[in-house]
Amino acid sequence: RSVAASAAAAAAAAAGDAPSPSSGSTARVRVDASRQRGTVDVSLDGAKPYLSISSAHYDKMQRLFVRHAGRGPSLDEEAFHERLFCCLARYEALKGAGYQCAVPGRAFDALRQSLGEVVECFASPLNCHYDRFCSAFGPLEEAFGSLGSFFDFEPLEGSFESNPPFVPEIMDAMLEHIEALLGDASRGP
Repeated sequence: RSVAASAAAAAAAAAGDAPSPSSGSTARVRVDASRQRGTVDVSLDGAKPYLSISSAHYDKMQRLFVRHAGRGPSLDEEAFHERLFCCLARYEALKGAGYQCAVPGRAFDALRQSLGEVVECFASPLNCHYDRFCSAFGPLEEAFGSLGSFFDFEPLEGSFESNPPFVPEIMDAMLEHIEALLGDASRGP
């Protein structure tokens, strides 16, 4: 297979158009855990570049997919690997586009203990602590539990943890969205 064809398939996958048998694409997502212990490589047709993920993150993504993809308790491994590749490709493309400090797991546990179910307003399937979260790529990540973009999220009630990327425009937009939600009298007390 040519490099150009592989690049085109990777670009389509990163855009959210995952290759599938029904689309006529011959690109297949390959998963290999043999190159480095504790790491899983995800690629198109086994070709470089590999998108690497820790085995623990691979297992977490698989659990989230089984729970949220709407396919019951069984795993459609091909669909999972296609979504996984697309998700990893998107975050790889964003590398360095915004930083945020991680909240320690104990803090998340304390929130849940005090407030019950909590939704993370800025997370990804790779770094979420709770089952439900808002993320940058909602349509792609809904199979992993995403509720969509925080900026389209309009809950009527609940408990929320908000730790956005440290990008001034995102932080300002977050504040405006929260103030609009809290200030909307039609939403209730």
